[in-house]
Amino acid sequence: MNRETATKLISLNNEFYRLNGDSFFATRQSAWPGWSACLELLRAEESFPLDAFSVLDLAAGNMRFYGFLRDSLPAAKIDYYAVDSSDLARGSAKSGHFQGMDILSSLMSAEGEGQGFRLQAPLVDLSVCFGFMHHVPGVGLRKRVMEVLCAQTRPGSVLIVSFWRFMDSPSLAAKARKAHETALEELGLDGLDAGDWLIGWNDAPHTYRYCHSFSEPEIDQLLDLCSGWADCIGRFTADGRSKDLNTYLVLRIRPEAVFDHFDEAPRLV
Repeated sequence: MNRETATKLISLNNEFYRLNGDSFFATRQSAWPGWSACLELLRAEESFPLDAFSVLDLAAGNMRFYGFLRDSLPAAKIDYYAVDSSDLARGSAKSGHFQGMDILSSLMSAEGEGQGFRLQAPLVDLSVCFGFMHHVPGVGLRKRVMEVLCAQTRPGSVLIVSFWRFMDSPSLAAKARKAHETALEELGLDGLDAGDWLIGWNDAPHTYRYCHSFSEPEIDQLLDLCSGWADCIGRFTADGRSKDLNTYLVLRIRPEAVFDHFDEAPRLV
């Protein structure tokens, strides 16, 4: 995907959430079933400090994952760092640290200017990214997001990422195809990659967001791109009525991992 198309898709999604964030977040109140499986994998990691740990939540949304951790581990001391571009996310950040950032535009700007990149967070024990990778256009930018997540995770600690596979659902696929055809005519977009779709929201006219439906080979490719930084310690599907709408990757960061795009180790600034 070329830079111009990626920029248009990022802008489309930013506008979607600016105009529809209230109605969108109103439907996102419950924990995902897959998060319980993630927690069980963390429990199986003997070295993971479940009694006191730090978390980076990239594209934190309305902080549902923080609520899930608080409910699941009420005695734990959790130092939480949330990153999101939405003002609604800022309002939900009642605990922990919040950084307002359009992560994708920031990454593209840093890359275009030949600069390093880091978030306003220290190295953490757990990095997560749920419900966001399908908004990242192009393989190159997805690799950069994975690199940021790996680089913010303490060596030997854990990163968990979900990948939406909505085109595997016949009902969701039918809705996506219908909206996509209309959206292409209205928006005049071209240069999309295989698996890219423009989908609607609540049957509202002229309302679209960009989403990528991942295939297993694409997830394999991203996992391979991370092979120099992390080892896969878990991979499973969960969520939705079919219990397979998301594929989760659980990675352990290697102690010797080196991240080329960081001028220095990530730290709190």
